[in-house]
Amino acid sequence: MGVMSRPRMGPRIWPDGARNAGMTRRGGAAARLLVACSAAALTSVPARADGPRFQGLGDMPGGRFDSVACAVSGDGTTAVGYSSASEHTEAFRWRAETGMQGLGYLPGGISSFATACSADGSVIIGRATSGLGREQAFVWTENSGMLGLGFLPDGDGQSWALGISGHGGVIVGVARSGTGLQSFRAMGPGSMLALGDLPGGAILAGAFAASDDGSIIIGASEATGGRRPFRWTASGGLQPLPGLAGPTAPGGANALNLPGTIIVGTSLAPEGFEAFRWSAATGIEGLGDLPGGPHQSEAFGVSNDGTAVVGSGQTAEGSEAFIWTDGIGMRSVRQALGRGITGAEGWRLISATGVSCSGEVVVGIGINPDGQREAWIAHLGQVCPADWNNSGRVDSQDLFDFMAAFNAGDADFDGDGLTTSVDMLAFLNAFISGC
Repeated sequence: MGVMSRPRMGPRIWPDGARNAGMTRRGGAAARLLVACSAAALTSVPARADGPRFQGLGDMPGGRFDSVACAVSGDGTTAVGYSSASEHTEAFRWRAETGMQGLGYLPGGISSFATACSADGSVIIGRATSGLGREQAFVWTENSGMLGLGFLPDGDGQSWALGISGHGGVIVGVARSGTGLQSFRAMGPGSMLALGDLPGGAILAGAFAASDDGSIIIGASEATGGRRPFRWTASGGLQPLPGLAGPTAPGGANALNLPGTIIVGTSLAPEGFEAFRWSAATGIEGLGDLPGGPHQSEAFGVSNDGTAVVGSGQTAEGSEAFIWTDGIGMRSVRQALGRGITGAEGWRLISATGVSCSGEVVVGIGINPDGQREAWIAHLGQVCPADWNNSGRVDSQDLFDFMAAFNAGDADFDGDGLTTSVDMLAFLNAFISGC
């Protein structure tokens, strides 16, 4: 059973002693009195933003139905990934006004995969087969199309672009050198430079993301004791990040915000591998996991202020997309979308692979109602959790609907898989404040 992580939630929501005060499963007389008082005090107020929306992104024409979203632009307008097209896999760019568009291939190549894009979605990177049948990192823009980035000077013709700076000028990834796999930094075709690796272990490292100006790069590298997350700067080189289970615990850093001050990924924790958030000010913080299944979660994206983190966790049904938000903790993206969202019926959301700078737009991978793998985009907005019926307003009807669900044992407000007095108090906190 997963354990909910609420590092900042308790003092704000629970009165002293309330969590362990022996409240009944339905909250008892005290909870009912709180409900009555809050209902009398609250007037109808608008929820803070548009309600949530969900959409499958479809796939490229030809071939079997299959698509994967790997990232979303910082402004939330552009999703990138890859899809089955005719007989081959092709990188795509998706925007609401154009739908899914193929990005083509390198000369002589037969497949391409987009992995990330700049903050405005205008520069896209990934990997593609080259005329030699080997995979090469690429950069794509509207004006130049797809260009190969080349290889490390002592490499054997293999490179993969995995991350890009917010302004689009610095590309990072992994490439094969004469001694092993190396992290690289490039500023265009023919400019690839190795970043080195951590001491100990095999030469095996990969850079996964870069800050807005490209001065901070993060990833994972083999080191003494196993695979470790790292942070790179020009002045300090590769520096290992601490782990949840100790200073040398294995893991990897997958994403960071534009300033490069907040890093997310996964680390070995006492219970298993767990998503983390790190900053120089706070150190490393475990984000918990989803209820059910093994204790396992991994973060793949973070909002610019660090208050929203997305990724994948494990439940009794298997892999599940999650969003962790400051003050609420980890819950499934489906739970964050709420009830009755058009377009999400029959979907299983496997992983959330990226989030916009605002934390309001999430992309990922799912299994659609026809049993096919399909990319998706969810507009969560700044949704007020107390808008229980997704009406766009917080009013007495939300209170009545929540109470009906609570009495039926179906009001898991905090996402821990249970309906308890904790859910009642958490809902009342949001309801009274109007979010």
